Amino acid sequence: MEQTKELKTQPDTPQGRRDVLLMALLLDLGLRVGEVVLLEVADFNLKENILHFDRPKVGIDQTHTLPADLKTAVAAWLSSGDCAPFGPVLRESGKGGRLTESGMSERAITTRVLTLEKAIGVFGLSAHDCRHYWATQAAKRGTDARGEPCEYPSPTDKDDYRPTTGTYRCCG
Repeated sequence: MEQTKELKTQPDTPQGRRDVLLMALLLDLGLRVGEVVLLEVADFNLKENILHFDRPKVGIDQTHTLPADLKTAVAAWLSSGDCAPFGPVLRESGKGGRLTESGMSERAITTRVLTLEKAIGVFGLSAHDCRHYWATQAAKRGTDARGEPCEYPSPTDKDDYRPTTGTYRCCG
């Protein structure tokens, strides 16, 4: 838990604000790196406190309520002027931490997460480990990503990503 706070605590710079948002997306919603890459500014609705996004691996679109840390990170990022008004929500870093106009690639996100983890003394983890952390926390709460009770038809179906009657099981 302490490490997640450290990962979501970054300098108040354009790159730092971007990194806080990146880590909140990975840790608070358990998004896959490929899903983060696809996020556009228009996918966030702060007035309604929601994020609508595509999950191409499982072939669904989802809308989630923004957890508190994520909402704070999105608001800071969007209001800072560091984020373009449209297009990819996360921008690539150039030399010296300056942000470019390009969106972050999967490789760039993976590399950045490794850099942030090393900065807090954690080694050997990956961006996907953030998803495992999220899934573990959801399972401990007995909920799925939306805060709904998990529905497991049988113990062997725990890791099934397919929808059941419009709801999605934990770890999905």
